[in-house]
Amino acid sequence: MALGAAEAVSALTDHGVDIRVMDGKIGEASALKMSYAGITKGLTALGSMMMLASTRGGVAEELRYQLERSHPYFVANFQRAVPDMYSKAYRFIGEMEEIADFVGEDKSAKQMYLAF
Repeated sequence: MALGAAEAVSALTDHGVDIRVMDGKIGEASALKMSYAGITKGLTALGSMMMLASTRGGVAEELRYQLERSHPYFVANFQRAVPDMYSKAYRFIGEMEEIADFVGEDKSAKQMYLAF
């Protein structure tokens, strides 16, 4: 009996490729990818902008203290994501444009991702 396409691709997990098969309609995996990337890359962009602004405003240490107190997971995320971003930043332009297209009719969200 022949394997289905999802089962065949899932076999790649045995070789270290992280694959999750979704049971859904065509386009849902892409929508999930765009939503996830919009959140993760958007938070990295927003955090970077505000960390730079707080440095220019002379309050970087105070911002870090506040984040460590109230949202320590943001600090942990930014410590990992921001340095990792440098080598991949050239790809962010196209990805942000794709996310801007994905948010579609929400003009404010589209403008925000194009600005990122």
